[in-house]
Amino acid sequence: MQYFKHLLLFIFLGCIQHHAFAQFNVTINEVRQYMSKGEKTGVEVFLVDIDPESVAKDWKKFMKQYKTKSKQPKKSKEIFSDNATIKEMSPNTVDVYAIAMPTPQGSKLTVFFDLGGSFVSSQNHDIAFGTAKKLLRDFALEEAITVVDNEFDEQEKMLKELNKDLDKMLSSKSQSIKEIEKAKALIEQREQDMAAAEKAIEVKKQQMALQEEIINTLNLKLSNLK
Repeated sequence: MQYFKHLLLFIFLGCIQHHAFAQFNVTINEVRQYMSKGEKTGVEVFLVDIDPESVAKDWKKFMKQYKTKSKQPKKSKEIFSDNATIKEMSPNTVDVYAIAMPTPQGSKLTVFFDLGGSFVSSQNHDIAFGTAKKLLRDFALEEAITVVDNEFDEQEKMLKELNKDLDKMLSSKSQSIKEIEKAKALIEQREQDMAAAEKAIEVKKQQMALQEEIINTLNLKLSNLK
């Protein structure tokens, strides 16, 4: 079964190459918006068919590879990853701020990378900005795979339920066939019983007719003797 799961994921990645990977490229945009440190430059990516809560949870796990612990204050949408080690972005540690928000299609994840005094932007940090885009693209790809994997599990559950329903229907059909065969055998037996009964009735009628003749004869003899 694991083989088929991997096969489905492979087919998915192949089939959506023009659509999904275009999504990873086109919808990763540089933005400037307000966050906890004021109006800063960040990078956003749109994620389809996944809610912000799941995105936030997955983002925290994703950031662990950069040797950081992510925190999210209560009643705050912002996730703070302190002193992340992103070597491709900077020789120093990076403070990362992420905000997941709902969209009609799923979620939008906006991430800000603080290099220590300045936030990553395409204008001032060309290499670091490319790393930021790749990081979000990698995360978006993992989320897309997770969505398909979850959908696979859901469809697999549905298939199991359908199999159960089919087994019940086949069992019911088999029982109905047995009952029909039993009914046919009973009908055949009753038809044979009816045929035998018809013959017995004819014989009995003949016996009664003979008996009536005997009685009539005896009555006649009796009348002649009086």
